[in-house]
Amino acid sequence: MDPLPHPTSRARRLSAAAALALLGLLAALATAAATGLAPHPENPRYLTYHGKPIYLVGGGFYYALSKADFDYGRYFDELAAHGINYTRTWVLLPIRQRGADGSDDDWRWGRDAYPIPYISPWERSGEPAAYDGGPPYHLDRFNPAYWKRLRGFLAHARRRDIIVELTLFDDCSVRHGRWDRSPHWEYHPFNSINGGPAANSREGAAEFYNLDNEAVRAAQVALVEKLLAETRGFDNVVFEVCNEPYSPAISPRWLQHWVDFIHERDPRLVAVEARGSRTPGDVATLHLAGAERVRARLRRHLRDGKPLIADETPAYRGPRHDPQGAALHRTAMWTAFVSGGHYNVLDHTWYANRDYASDGETLRRYQSYLAKFVHRVFPWRMAPRDDLVASAPARAFALAEPGEAYVIYLVGSAAPSQISAILEAGRYWVRWFDPKTGEDVNRLTITVPMGGPVALASPGFSEDVVLLIRWPLEPKAKTQIKDWLP
Repeated sequence: MDPLPHPTSRARRLSAAAALALLGLLAALATAAATGLAPHPENPRYLTYHGKPIYLVGGGFYYALSKADFDYGRYFDELAAHGINYTRTWVLLPIRQRGADGSDDDWRWGRDAYPIPYISPWERSGEPAAYDGGPPYHLDRFNPAYWKRLRGFLAHARRRDIIVELTLFDDCSVRHGRWDRSPHWEYHPFNSINGGPAANSREGAAEFYNLDNEAVRAAQVALVEKLLAETRGFDNVVFEVCNEPYSPAISPRWLQHWVDFIHERDPRLVAVEARGSRTPGDVATLHLAGAERVRARLRRHLRDGKPLIADETPAYRGPRHDPQGAALHRTAMWTAFVSGGHYNVLDHTWYANRDYASDGETLRRYQSYLAKFVHRVFPWRMAPRDDLVASAPARAFALAEPGEAYVIYLVGSAAPSQISAILEAGRYWVRWFDPKTGEDVNRLTITVPMGGPVALASPGFSEDVVLLIRWPLEPKAKTQIKDWLP
């Protein structure tokens, strides 16, 4: 990587007002350092972790906590080795019936499959009367083994500087086969057939999301309060209220209730999927696919003024099952980056019946290149600026701090050509970066005497390429850029 200076290394005079603003910023950073993960004081669409800005590069799968036979230590070590600093897991694993398509996803165990490699927040004992063939759940007795595993899970993640998004509830699991027409609610601990407080109907949504159902709400409150208490010492946690809250039974009041419930008891951040014009919570998540949709949805929610995470994308199943998947995720994650958002990959290569060491390597290598590249810019000072690309040989997205730094991401393929970017007057370094190899493919220095469109020769590329335009390094300012990521 080229050594790059911090923008404030340029000679500048601070007015009294600017000095006071700087003191305020330092105070805010000190507060962030004390509270773990917090909105960035300069730009709330980004975050700080222990006082340092952090850009989220996410990956992993949702059952790493609840699958009792899963080696989460190796999991976090592998993520950290590739610069992945964010992962998402569900507090309650949504057991579902094995799909009629013969799916080998090993979290689909089917009816009467008990015992299964699944650890529950609650104890199970008694006669085998539950839908999966096992004993019922006792929602008034928590399972010590689960909570011990949760603490160990979060502790290992924290040692690797990985943020964990803990998803409290899951809409899919309280409805009947939303995706594959197989039973879901029938397996849920809240279903009365399994010992829960809700009726054994075809779907549980009407009762599960009814705040006036005292028995259901009491069980939910007990679970969330237990979760807050057990994770109190971990500042590397974000709470997500509900996975894919698409049920008609989910009201804005229900989502807001749980955001407020957590905020009243805990200072840590709460995430909610962005569905309408107003998203409650501190972090907005998005479930979508493809570079164009990522760009459109992120741009739509930028005005929300909070971190935006493309939090679930089409599952990647490895090259044997999904030959083009790694490339599609690469274009989507870079598009998210230059669109002012963060990106989390749903990586199914982590299932125990797959060789994740080889199947997921290509995707995680692509993620590592993005994680390293962000050190070369200060994204919290930048904004999406597609308008600064006057012409390009492929679809172009731009993130820029005019006069300081420009990142232009080109999606597609092209022969050697040229791109025209609107730059302010100054002297710049220009780097063409290959996101498939993590290497610069061309380097030059340019001088722009007057602001306006500047034509630059572009190399031939296949699938995508990144153009970085930065202020230059003067001989007296050749200092390595400070590592602003933890």
